[in-house]
Amino acid sequence: MKSTKIYQVLDSLSVYELNRFGKFVQSPYFNQNQGLIRLFEQLIPFLKSKDQSDLDKTMVWTQIFGEETYDDARFRKLSSELLRLYEQFLAQEIYDNNPLHQANNLIEGISKKKIVKLYNSVVSSVNRLSERQLEKPASYFFYQYQLEKSQYNLTSEFEKQFKKKVKFGDLNIEETAKNLDIFYLGEKLKLFCMLLSWQDVTNISGTLLFMDEIIMHVEKFDYSQYPPVAIYYQIYKSYVEPDREEHFFKLKELINMYIHLFPVEEAKDIFGSAHNFCIRRINIGQNEFVRQNFDLYKEAIEKGILFYNGQIPPITFRNIVMSANILNEYEWAENFIHLHKDKLDEKFRENAVAYNSALIAWGKKDFTKVVRLLQNVEFNEIFYDMNSKLMLVTTYYDTDEIEPLHSLLESFKIFVYRNKKLLTLAQQSMLLDYIKFVRKLLSFNPGQIEKADKLQQDIKGSKISVTMKQWLLEKVEELR
Repeated sequence: MKSTKIYQVLDSLSVYELNRFGKFVQSPYFNQNQGLIRLFEQLIPFLKSKDQSDLDKTMVWTQIFGEETYDDARFRKLSSELLRLYEQFLAQEIYDNNPLHQANNLIEGISKKKIVKLYNSVVSSVNRLSERQLEKPASYFFYQYQLEKSQYNLTSEFEKQFKKKVKFGDLNIEETAKNLDIFYLGEKLKLFCMLLSWQDVTNISGTLLFMDEIIMHVEKFDYSQYPPVAIYYQIYKSYVEPDREEHFFKLKELINMYIHLFPVEEAKDIFGSAHNFCIRRINIGQNEFVRQNFDLYKEAIEKGILFYNGQIPPITFRNIVMSANILNEYEWAENFIHLHKDKLDEKFRENAVAYNSALIAWGKKDFTKVVRLLQNVEFNEIFYDMNSKLMLVTTYYDTDEIEPLHSLLESFKIFVYRNKKLLTLAQQSMLLDYIKFVRKLLSFNPGQIEKADKLQQDIKGSKISVTMKQWLLEKVEELR
């Protein structure tokens, strides 16, 4: 039973979500099949307790149908119907959390049913609802467009019913068109930015219709008061003119002004675009953007944008600690781990905490602690394996463990070749360059100035990460 799709789907829900779905299943408006209610009642104790013992289909069948002979086809049909009911529940939850969508449907319903007596009260309540709406991404303007259009239809119906002529200004046609325009411009710019971001890291090509005309239009008129247009235009500029830092600082200013008006998932993507600009500048040696990148993380944490459904992805957790490490913000990083480790998914938590604590110890040059903490990291993901090896290379070098270091470098090289399918070409090149530079360091004798100068230039011109580059350059200086 636990291998069925319905069980696995329900097993991913929180207790709160299970309780809400239970009420949905028991509502006669949505479900009149008593068999579905009884099936859910049999599953719920196992789901809430996370009981690991097996759940036999025939046992569940007996609890539902008593002494009737088990019928697998009928049981599977019942399970499928419960799954469809859950899908309906998901759609209903989204609808319940979208008051503008509900308001639009209400006006549409009143218009179709010609319930003119409700006109004034409904229009007033819809206008109040729109004013109270906190989030205003592009989709907000689409819902406003739909509301204005439905309100126009209702106004026309009101006019027909009472043979009353209304002024053009009361017909809200201009407002309807404006909302549609803002939605279209904001959404088209957003999609174009998505395309540019993919083109930045892959070889995909393509463009979108009317983008030249849209850009010319947005540059001609002032859209600074419309968050989706203003922000995505600025992200667009950061991609097409990556050398102009003013685009980043303008984007940062707009984020500060408007980010609270976007849903969390979209806000994370907007911050991601700002992070990408910083990373591009850092990769060409502009280390002042390390601080800018770190400040973006701090702002996102303060605004609660990093935590979706109360959780933070392990890769984001690591990037934050690494940014703090580069800036020697060790106390802040330790406090971050302490405050937010519970926001990591339980199955990743122990590994992530051990690895990131080792990262801080490595930054503080507490190499004994680094080795001890890395012993608690399970290398069940290539990310942990790769980055733990990087830390151990520097640890062995700085503690003069030369023989283990030679052995590690050789095994690291084999690791790269064995994992070509899991590593990008850029990652492979970066890691092999790093191994090569460390081996050159080991062949040095103090005082070889020309050789040190040549290696320093090679390291500076390489595409290895800032942290690796920083450490290698420090070691070259020590050998002068």
